[in-house]
Amino acid sequence: MHALRQGLAVDTIYPTIADDQMGGLVAEWRADMRRITVDVDSDGDLLISVHGAKGQLLYRGESLSELRRHLRDFTAYVSNANPGWRALFRSGREFTER
Repeated sequence: MHALRQGLAVDTIYPTIADDQMGGLVAEWRADMRRITVDVDSDGDLLISVHGAKGQLLYRGESLSELRRHLRDFTAYVSNANPGWRALFRSGREFTER
């Protein structure tokens, strides 16, 4: 999980995160046919897959700098298509003030 956090910036669009049933997790970002998937195994090792606008594989590897670059581009795409996407999510403070 620590390695995944290193790939994220404060303004990165939020992923969906799920348990992989083997002690690891899968983080996924999707918009249209675009998709970024990060598989983190139980040892903390990453496998990053990036698919483009037509679903084609653009990148597969372990580089955090590549993850950051693709997430920056993905976030720009989503923000351009839906500038108010952040308004769909409550802040952490709203959850704790209940």
